[in-house]
Amino acid sequence: MNNETAMTPTAPAPRLTGDAMNTTIDALLQSVIGSLKVITTSDKVRACGYIKDDGNLDYVSFYEALIEVKGVLTKDYTPKFEEGSIAAELAESYPAEAIQAFIDYFGEGLLCDDNLEVAYHGEYESGAEFVKEFVEGCHGDNAHPWWVVTDWEATWENLRGDFIELDGYIFSTQW
Repeated sequence: MNNETAMTPTAPAPRLTGDAMNTTIDALLQSVIGSLKVITTSDKVRACGYIKDDGNLDYVSFYEALIEVKGVLTKDYTPKFEEGSIAAELAESYPAEAIQAFIDYFGEGLLCDDNLEVAYHGEYESGAEFVKEFVEGCHGDNAHPWWVVTDWEATWENLRGDFIELDGYIFSTQW
């Protein structure tokens, strides 16, 4: 092996889109059903090849591609669920759009009352609005923990590994 070959960078893995992206995410989620392992958003981003040149994960591009794959639900669209299904039963207590967002992100196999109850944190205009209410609800107006910064957008970025915002609905990814 000569020095020229040793210094040639490896081509990055292709970024998955379309059916390949959907299949990869579904397979990743199915691989942990029944185990104690949690698939994080970072795992999904990495598995689909959304890694920047500097080695950091490219969440923005990943979510843009995911939106294209899954489609965007508009606020005037209300999903319809099959009568008698778990989703239809949960729609009596939760917004149908939130249930559909859960299914689109986590998969229908993980949909049950316990999982949705633990994961769902409500509907907000932004992640920043959510974390402001979350922090103030937990800690009041003073004595904020280390991860809270005055900038609520920055605080949201600090918590993005534990929560996901889908069409305005906030879900925990750590359940």
